[in-house]
Amino acid sequence: MYILKLNSSFLAQQGSSQQSMSASFNMSHLSPYMTQNVEMKLHPEPLEVPVVNWQLSKQIQERRKEFPELKAFRMNKYNEDEEEEKRPHKLKNFSNKEPGSVLLLMANMKRGLGDMILLQPVYRAQARRLKKMGWSGQLGISSSNEFQHLFYGQDFLGDFLPEMPSLKSVMNYDYVLEYGMSLERMKSLLDIGSWDEIDLRVQLKVPSVIGGKWLNHFQGSSKRIFLHWGSFDPQRQLPANWFNNIVDNFPDAKFYCSLFNNNTQGAIFPGGPENLWAYENNLLDLFQIIDQMDAVVTTNTGIAHLSAALGKPTIVIFSGRLYGWTDFWPMHHEQLYPTMQPVGLKEHLQLPVEVIFKQVNEKLTKIFNSQ
Repeated sequence: MYILKLNSSFLAQQGSSQQSMSASFNMSHLSPYMTQNVEMKLHPEPLEVPVVNWQLSKQIQERRKEFPELKAFRMNKYNEDEEEEKRPHKLKNFSNKEPGSVLLLMANMKRGLGDMILLQPVYRAQARRLKKMGWSGQLGISSSNEFQHLFYGQDFLGDFLPEMPSLKSVMNYDYVLEYGMSLERMKSLLDIGSWDEIDLRVQLKVPSVIGGKWLNHFQGSSKRIFLHWGSFDPQRQLPANWFNNIVDNFPDAKFYCSLFNNNTQGAIFPGGPENLWAYENNLLDLFQIIDQMDAVVTTNTGIAHLSAALGKPTIVIFSGRLYGWTDFWPMHHEQLYPTMQPVGLKEHLQLPVEVIFKQVNEKLTKIFNSQ
């Protein structure tokens, strides 16, 4: 755990005087899901300084060549014994510890939407285990601001803090646990040997008060199909024209998509899906859009997890890498996401396009025949 400070030497080289030294940086430059704007003065209030977990600290330092303005910041390792007043203790395990409140300091610019949804059963199981041990039954979570919507209605959540919470916010907790992506570490913290020992069901809830924005957008009785061929991982992307086949095979359906940072309004290709990105303001909009669909066809990316977690029939085309989730996901996809239907399910899937869409069309037909 680190405390974010200003690098006065760097700022002085940039021509800043002692009186005017300050720096700011928007985290969205580093990751599309991070939204916090970090602003610092040379002499901030001691309790207002941002706290950074070790993963994010390392990632920020790695990006300094790409974003030289990050050199205005430096990270000082946090020492819980330096100050006389109460400080939260860094927690490595729960053995021989007095019960208390726990903050999961888990901001990580490499963690995407799908990763955060997949971790819901782990956080829930962690809170339940702590409650049985006599600890607080709720967890504080510090992560990308946009991800707060993923925890709506979940009883294991206490506070949701930004990527870099202030030291004052962190001090409300007795312990800080820096949560990484190691599956074995997660099992150790849960004191389990197999994922089958915990409740793996993922379930997202759309806030009950959503207004009429999307309800009014989707009119008529036609089946609605959401198509998604993109991914932040180039290995998982598919050509958009592959999806012409689906559109042609379901002429009575209406098709939609949401292309990241693409403000094109209307159909993306003739007869193809309507791009809704131009009308979205945040992740909650995407929740509401998917919630109105009858089926979703997507690559293995965050859309797949979001759709299946909302209980929508979700056909996932697997390609590219699975990035270390093989012991948890997709091995347990039937428990995690009962409505998910995979097409291929292994590393570096190399199915011919005609085989992929034969399976997709068969699965879509079966879904609609059962509705």
